[in-house]
Amino acid sequence: MIMDEGEVRKYGSGKNCFHEEKFIRVGKLCEDEKRKRELLEYGRKFLKGVCLKDGVVKKMGRKFVLRGEELDLWYRLSVDVQLDICKYKFENYEEVKEELVEGKIEVICRNMLGEFVDEDYRVGSRE
Repeated sequence: MIMDEGEVRKYGSGKNCFHEEKFIRVGKLCEDEKRKRELLEYGRKFLKGVCLKDGVVKKMGRKFVLRGEELDLWYRLSVDVQLDICKYKFENYEEVKEELVEGKIEVICRNMLGEFVDEDYRVGSRE
């Protein structure tokens, strides 16, 4: 779930959230009104109750292509979205919290190039 300017968006999975937020966040910052509408409308397809299958989500996320400036913007925004998803899971799922605290799992965020990124946006290895 994402709360944004009084709007609450619910998702069936972290994958749905990641892809929907890609189009919503880039769309909200888009200056071209037609393109903004396209991005926002496409993003709504990932909401809970609309897009149900995780296997379809990744394909849908690639179907609508971001343009140069949009891609640059998403490069910066995507880490925030991943961190929001991880924080939500930590705060709302006891089993995630327990496994994280016990060291059984770790928070892993990657930028669009596949590089590991920490919450201060530093690129580095997992070791």
